[in-house]
Amino acid sequence: MSQQAFIQALEETLELPVGTLHEGSDFKASPAWDSLAALSIIVLVEDHFKKSIDASVLKRSNTVGELLATIAAR
Repeated sequence: MSQQAFIQALEETLELPVGTLHEGSDFKASPAWDSLAALSIIVLVEDHFKKSIDASVLKRSNTVGELLATIAAR
């Protein structure tokens, strides 16, 4: 999955309009951000990148770019 495809899936997960997020966006600032959204993102990463992350990764990542960098490093 490309980075852009992941960002679009992240927008869908957070119920945001397409084109809202970019690498510098604080994805946790979304009004839809809650514990269910966090779990959905963990599943999204596992399904699309075949990599495991946990809630601590989301807690440390403030932007989409930071999250993508963490995923890439795994």
